[in-house]
Amino acid sequence: MNWQGAVCCFSVRVLRERRRNVPILMSGWTAQTPLPLEVFYQVEDALDELPTLYRIDWVDLNNVSPDFRESALLHTKVLYDSATVV
Repeated sequence: MNWQGAVCCFSVRVLRERRRNVPILMSGWTAQTPLPLEVFYQVEDALDELPTLYRIDWVDLNNVSPDFRESALLHTKVLYDSATVV
């Protein structure tokens, strides 16, 4: 299937004022429509299997509060954007 959107990475510590015991990285999906739940969970499972020192949380930025989305997008590095793929 062809999903139109972008996968981005951002620091939760920026959003949560550097509190301890929170994941350092978060990945998010941003698009005009949310990801289907099946696809969302497939990506989440793949992130859980990555050999990293820290947990990477996965969120659909269409399903969070407007304040959270705005803050996240201010501090984002785009990892994949379907608009730039040929």
